[in-house]
Amino acid sequence: MPRRKKVEAPELHPQVLQGIITIITIAIAFFLLLSYLGKAGSAGVLIDKVTGVLLGTLRFALPVLVLAIGIFMHRADMALKRLIPLGMLFLCLLGLLHLRVSPEPTVQALGSGGGYVGFLIAVMLKNIMGLQATVLVLISIALIAFVMLFEVPLVLLLRGMIGVVLSMMDFMKKEGVVIWLDE
Repeated sequence: MPRRKKVEAPELHPQVLQGIITIITIAIAFFLLLSYLGKAGSAGVLIDKVTGVLLGTLRFALPVLVLAIGIFMHRADMALKRLIPLGMLFLCLLGLLHLRVSPEPTVQALGSGGGYVGFLIAVMLKNIMGLQATVLVLISIALIAFVMLFEVPLVLLLRGMIGVVLSMMDFMKKEGVVIWLDE
C-alpha cells in the first residue's frame, strides 16, 4: 500500500493572522455590547447574566475592554505594553466596586458590586490587610496602571486630578453644597 503524503496546512502570514484575531476580538466586543443591551437573543441574555455575576456592575465596561484588546492586538508593539495595565486597572476597579457592597455571596449573584471577581479580590485583600489598606493598595495599583496605560507622568496625572477636585469643589460651593473640608 502506498504511503500517503502528509498534507500541510497553509501557513498564514503573521499580519494576516493578526488581522483575523483583531476582527474576531472586535466582533466579540460588539456581541458583548449587544448582549448588554438585550439585542443578542437568548445567547446574549445568558452571556449578560454570566458577565453580570462575574463582573457585577462593571459588566458594561467589558465590551470596551475587549474592543481595546482587539485594537491593541492589531499593533503588536502596543499589545503587552497596554494589555497588562488595562487588565490591572479593570481588576482594581472590580475590587474597589465590591468594597462598597456587603460581603454576602448572594449579593454578587445579583450582579452588584464587582461581581465574583471583585468579591475575590476585595475579600482576599481585606482579610489580609484590612479595609483601609485594601483601598490604599487598590487605588495605588489603579494609579500605576493608569500611568502605564497612558504613559502619563505622575506629576501631570496628579495636577489633573487636583484640578478636577478643585473644580468640583468650586462648583459645589456655587451650588450651595456643604463640603466637609469647610467645617
